[in-house]
Amino acid sequence: MKKETQPKAGFLSIPALKQTLLFYCCLLGLFLSGTSQGFAQITGPATVCSGTASVFTLSGTPNPTYTYTWSVLPATNSTILTSSPSSATIQWFNSTAATETVQVLIARPGLSPITWTKPVNIVPEPDPQISTDSKVACQGTEIGKEKRQEGGIIIDDGACVKVCANSTVQYTVMNGLPGSTFQWTTDLSKGSFSGPSTGTTVTINWSDNLGFTFVKVKETTDGGCVKEKTVCINIIESPKPLFSINGDIYDIEAGECFKGCTKANIQFGDLTPDPTSSPIVSWQWDFGDGTFSSLQKADAPIFIARRLQGLAHGNQPMWVQGLLLRLP
Repeated sequence: MKKETQPKAGFLSIPALKQTLLFYCCLLGLFLSGTSQGFAQITGPATVCSGTASVFTLSGTPNPTYTYTWSVLPATNSTILTSSPSSATIQWFNSTAATETVQVLIARPGLSPITWTKPVNIVPEPDPQISTDSKVACQGTEIGKEKRQEGGIIIDDGACVKVCANSTVQYTVMNGLPGSTFQWTTDLSKGSFSGPSTGTTVTINWSDNLGFTFVKVKETTDGGCVKEKTVCINIIESPKPLFSINGDIYDIEAGECFKGCTKANIQFGDLTPDPTSSPIVSWQWDFGDGTFSSLQKADAPIFIARRLQGLAHGNQPMWVQGLLLRLP
């Protein structure tokens, strides 16, 4: 009987070695001939933002004898900007959520082709617009691109919105996407937030620091897409109402009032100085008895003679207020 030779310790027998080699050969063949669905061979983001470009790469080292063809299916919301055997740069665009599939087809001479795929979710790009609840009368044609919409005046690119010094103005995001968060910023040397600087609407108290500044909002969608919108703001000088009653000057901003009697003739004169950077364009007088008067400013002071009646009886004293306001 032939005596079998035992393999030395640490070495495989020839049959065992053959089986091991056969096992690894089968694994290699499966890897080379398998389809994409069983392997995560394409690396890249699973969620992308519309309006952005993403890079997808192929794991491993490309075989110089193979042909690599990148594509996106159905390609209705994307376009391939550049591609090579190992990677592709893809531009995404869509106004609503969508899903497309990145694919690479590998053609191998004498072998079956391999197709690897990766599904990608496309999230709409945010496009925040800013509206305001205030427009001064002297804005002119500088904001001619504005669009009125429920919720305020949407400020277009290129417009610089005038606001009065020491005024309070509300700003609102229009066209925000559901689930988005908003962060507002401004130059704090020019204005301050009245309340939180987050949310769809904020209120800003503008200071008397005249000149140009900005309001900016950053929208971040629940899918992580980010876009900012900035509008120009020009803080202009506010008028300081000043008028005379029967020839005497009264400063209503300082709380001064005139004390007179009913059935007395009272003359009101407009003495308000015209701000250099903010011309006065309209006036409104409130005579305190439910009647009003609007006058255009003339070169010389304008006087109004009016008899006040019905607010008191006999010779009892009464208070009379005159207001000069810039109309919105």
